[in-house]
Formats: sequence, structure tokens, C-alpha cells
Amino acid sequence: MEKRFVYADNAATTRVSDEVVAAMLPYFTEYYGNPSAVYGFAGKAKTAIENARAQVAAALGATPGEIYFVSCGTEADNWALKGTARMLAEKGLKLWKMYKNCTIVTVVCLILAFVPILGILAAIVAFIAAIVLLVAGILYIIFLYQAQASLQS
Repeated sequence: MEKRFVYADNAATTRVSDEVVAAMLPYFTEYYGNPSAVYGFAGKAKTAIENARAQVAAALGATPGEIYFVSCGTEADNWALKGTARMLAEKGLKLWKMYKNCTIVTVVCLILAFVPILGILAAIVAFIAAIVLLVAGILYIIFLYQAQASLQS
């Protein structure tokens, strides 16, 4: 029996399709300037990013100003947390209560999702992971409050 390789870590990295490699190759080899820079060499990279932003926006029915590119999932998660916390603070809502309620819903959803698929062990792991995230979130909210208070004083 021939063994077939199955890559199971696609959450961390995924094979890039040949079409994407072909489209990106010039920006890896010829037009690799920093798109945020002011020098001319960066112009083609900046134009390519702005064109990609417009294409993604059109596909999603959004405006280009609503599209942000990030380098990884962690950066995206941090942006979402910071943006949500900032929005709630601007509206005068209590972040702790909102965050706690959202996390409890997340824990329940994780448990309900994992029990039928992977069994009780996976549900326990999901619950522990959610508790860890809850604690991290609480610490983050406390940090935001302290940072906001120190900026206002």
C-alpha cells in the first residue's frame, strides 16, 4: 500500500497555488520595495497593494478603505480586539461585562461544536482553551483601562 502524505497544519501555513506564485513572483524578485516608503522604487509595490485592496473590496462589496492586509492571524486577532475595545470605550460601554458575556457564549459554542465531532475529551480541551483566552482577555482589558487612564491623566 502506497503511503500518501497529508499535511495537517494548514492553519499555520498552506501551500500557495501556482497562479498566486506566478502573480507574486515579480514582487519577490523585481518590485520588492517597501510599499510604505516614499522612494520611487517602492511605487510598483504600493500600486500592486492598492490594486489588490480594490479587487478584494469589489469582491466583498466593500470600499477599499475597509480592507486591511495583515501578516498573520495573531495580528488580525489583535486588531479585532483593540478595535472592539476602542469602539466600546468610545460608546461608554463597560468592556469587562461585554467581554465576559462574549467569552461565555464562545465557551458554550466551542463545547457544543466539539462534543459531537471529537468527543468529550475535545470539549474539555476546548473549555480549558476558552478559559485561558478568557483570562488573557481580562488581562488585556485591564491593560487597556490602565493605559486609557494614564493617557487621560
